[in-house]
Amino acid sequence: MHKTAVLGLAGEFLSGKSTAAAFYVQKFGAKKLRFSTVLDDILGILALPITRDNEQKLALCLREVFGEAVIAETLVKSVESSKRGVFIVDGLRKYEEITVLKRLPNFKLIYIESSLQKRFARLQGRDEKQGEKILTLEQFAKSHEHESDKDVPKLKQYANFVIDNDGTQEALEQKLTQALTESL
Repeated sequence: MHKTAVLGLAGEFLSGKSTAAAFYVQKFGAKKLRFSTVLDDILGILALPITRDNEQKLALCLREVFGEAVIAETLVKSVESSKRGVFIVDGLRKYEEITVLKRLPNFKLIYIESSLQKRFARLQGRDEKQGEKILTLEQFAKSHEHESDKDVPKLKQYANFVIDNDGTQEALEQKLTQALTESL
């Protein structure tokens, strides 16, 4: 059995990545690493509102100046400094990020998918970032065309596991447990 498992989570906005990460943290004591945490830290330092739009703009700027995998490099350093355990990397959006993370021993990519309608319903049930709750279904669908999100569906082809999250919480947790078990 490996002492370290690194599971990358990819999927479209509100597909269930954060829910999956929370499950791994609670059930298996995993350490969660989020791309958006890095972005939110920078936005906080700049005293800018933490909104999805600002995160997207900042990620685009960072990637344009420092390369597509700049945030992934930061997360790899976090894993390497810890040396062992289960790590969940939440929010992969680019192939280059996967390439960087594959340098870590025992990295596996989990792609979580969910229908547009289910994801929109989840948006209506939360209030995490400014302005999200007032989007219409059409605006929500259009938001997936942003530069920082447009490549996400392409990551599915690189996944070690593809998990459908249109079912129950219990079904999702069973699939997530199986993916971790097969990764150790």
